Amino acid sequence: MNAALRPFYAAAAQLARLGATVAPDGAHGSKFMRTFAARRGIRERYLEWGATSRDRTRGLLWMHAPSVGEGLQARPILEVMRAARPDLQLAYSYYSPSAERFALGLDVDFRDYLPFDTGGDARAALDALAPTALVFSKLDVWPTLAHEAARRGVRLGLVSATLAANSSRRKAWAATWLRDAYAAMDAVGITSDGKTPGEFQLAHTKGSSFLSVRALAGKAKTNINIRWNKHTYVFELVESDMPVLSLNLEDRAVQETIPPAPFVTPTRLLALLDKAKAFPLLKKQHPEAVADATVKAFGDHPQITEFADYEIRLEELFRFNPEDTLVFHVTLRNKSDQEIRYLPESFAVRVGNRLYYQSIGDAPGGVGKPVARARIGRTDVQCQPVGRRRFVQTAVRHRRIALMNARIYEPPFDRSGATS
Repeated sequence: MNAALRPFYAAAAQLARLGATVAPDGAHGSKFMRTFAARRGIRERYLEWGATSRDRTRGLLWMHAPSVGEGLQARPILEVMRAARPDLQLAYSYYSPSAERFALGLDVDFRDYLPFDTGGDARAALDALAPTALVFSKLDVWPTLAHEAARRGVRLGLVSATLAANSSRRKAWAATWLRDAYAAMDAVGITSDGKTPGEFQLAHTKGSSFLSVRALAGKAKTNINIRWNKHTYVFELVESDMPVLSLNLEDRAVQETIPPAPFVTPTRLLALLDKAKAFPLLKKQHPEAVADATVKAFGDHPQITEFADYEIRLEELFRFNPEDTLVFHVTLRNKSDQEIRYLPESFAVRVGNRLYYQSIGDAPGGVGKPVARARIGRTDVQCQPVGRRRFVQTAVRHRRIALMNARIYEPPFDRSGATS
C-alpha cells in the first residue's frame, strides 16, 4: 500500500472496529448493521479458540472467502485438503453475514467472521490461528492482514482469481491500495474467463526463477508470454505424450571479437629486438621511444625451466603493444661438460598444450660449457658470442599469450657434431 495512504486506511479500519461496539444486536437487523455487530468481541473469540483448540504441533490452512459465491469456490479445496492431509487443521473466515450459514456446513476446525483489517486484530488472529498458509478466494485480499502474515513467513495464496474487464480493481486507485498485497502472494491461481475451466496449471514460487506447467486436459493448447532479460518470449503449449521436461533460458555467451594482429615486417621485428636490448637506456634518455611498451623484470627471481644438461632462465619479458609482440630475454646455462648444439630456429613458448614458435631471434646454435646468456624476443634466433657468454633473443608474435614454458629442441646430431 502506498505509504502516504496507509494512515488513512488504518484510521478507516479503526472506525469500522469502533462501529462494532455501538451497532445494535439482533439477527434481524440490516445486513449492513449485522456486518458490524457480528464482529463485537471477535478478537476474544479467535484467541479463545487458539488457546483451547489449536494444536501447535500440526499445520493449519486458513482460507478466507468474503461471501457464499467465493465460499463455493473454496469448499472443494477444503474438502480435498481434509481428505489428503488429515494432519492439518482447517480454518475458514468470511466477511458477509450471508455466508454465516454456509460456513456452518463446512468440515473445518474453526469458522468465524474475518476481523476488520486493523493491525491489532490481524496480529491477534495470526497469533491465535498460527497458520502455515493463508489462502484468499477470489480477490478479497486485505492489505494489513497480508502484510502481517507475510512478515511472519506465512505462505500466501490466491485461488479463483478471476478479474473481469470492468472490475474496479483495474482502476488506478485500486492499484495504489492493493498492489503490495497482491505482490505478497506466493502463489496465484488465475483465469481470464471464469466460466471456462483452465486447461493448464501454472505454478510459480515467489522469488524463484522457474515455473512449472501441467496440462489438465487432453489435446490442450495455449500460449504463454514470459518476460525475461528485458525481452518477451512467446511459448506455445501443447499437451503431449512426450512432453519437454525442462526448458532453460540462458544468456548467450558474449563472444569476444579479437582483431587480427597487425602486420609486422622482419625488419621491424629486428628493430624490436634491438629496442629490447637497449630498453633501460631508451627508457632513461628517450622515454617516448618505449612509451607503448611494457616490461616485466624478474631480477633475483627468474623463471627457471630445468632440463637434464641445461636450464633456461627467463630474465625479462617485454611487450610491444602496437606490434602485438612479445620479446623474451632468457639465459641459457650449460650444466654438462660438453658444448650443446641446437637449432637456432627451434625456440618456442608453450601455453597449455600448444606451442608458439618464434618469429625471429638471435642464437648461434651452440652453448659452450661455462654459461650462455640469452635474450628471446620473437621466433627466429641468432646468437652473438661475447667471450664465454652468448645472448639469445627471440620475438614471438601471438595475441594474449602467457609464457608457461620455453624449451630448446636439439638437432639430430650428438654434441661432437657427428650425425646420429
